[in-house]
Amino acid sequence: MLILGYGVLSGFGLGMAYIVPIAMLQKWFPDKAGLIPGIAVGGFGAIITSPVAGALIANDKAYPTAPFRILGIAYLIVGVLGALLFANPPKGYRPPGMAVPAATPPGARPSPRPGCATRPSPA
Repeated sequence: MLILGYGVLSGFGLGMAYIVPIAMLQKWFPDKAGLIPGIAVGGFGAIITSPVAGALIANDKAYPTAPFRILGIAYLIVGVLGALLFANPPKGYRPPGMAVPAATPPGARPSPRPGCATRPSPA
């Protein structure tokens, strides 16, 4: 039951604190669809959390799990304050200088054929 509860709680937290902001950032920066999630993920984990968690754990060797309570409270505060600032861009928003994509005819669907094609193996 502990593992199931932990999995559900972690999945919900990850979905709210990770997926939603990344999706919103990609709407604001559609021309940088790979760069923006990389910056957000790198800042979220590697640049901010890792050194702070390491320092908190090193300072409390008797209870190495205690810093996670501090980090959890900090994430809650920052997450709620950040969520208050979330806003989707206006409909049809394009960053300055981004080209307008070519129009596709209504009902047109891409063909799976190029992705499924294989080359003959060399004999």
